[in-house]
Amino acid sequence: MRFSATVDTRELGAFNPELIAATAVNPATAHIPVTRANGITEVLAVPGIGGFDSEGGGVITGQASAFIWPAGQWTRWQIKRSVAMVINWPSIQTSSFDFSTFSFKEKPYTEAKKEYDKSVNELSDWLVRARHYAQAKGKGSPDLFVRDLKLEALVPVVEGKTSGTDGGR
Repeated sequence: MRFSATVDTRELGAFNPELIAATAVNPATAHIPVTRANGITEVLAVPGIGGFDSEGGGVITGQASAFIWPAGQWTRWQIKRSVAMVINWPSIQTSSFDFSTFSFKEKPYTEAKKEYDKSVNELSDWLVRARHYAQAKGKGSPDLFVRDLKLEALVPVVEGKTSGTDGGR
């Protein structure tokens, strides 16, 4: 049984470019001094697909954040809140694992290809909408402009100011 209100391993929806990983980092965690004591001075926090049983994840999971701890001064952080947009490029998957039966389920290639094409088209549509959003924001009247945080977060990507990164798929 899943309790989505208390299990915070992934966000709802496949497109969450407005999320910034730095907001989810707990500065009081014991992991930071242990990591730093082991010689790691730079860390990239990446919004991901969640845990082992997260049932997939989003296509655009959000913005990766960089943390830099100067040598000998792990309490003096430097944070770059947005260094890359994390994109899990769709793939053609003809099988999936069903945790309820603990077995693999197979699907025909043509069905998997349709799902892949749909995901790629949705991603393309988001980027086109972000380009149009950037143009409208730059040229439109501020009084008539309706703000969209998801599209606004993609503007630096479509303008080439922030890179997109494959989230490991």
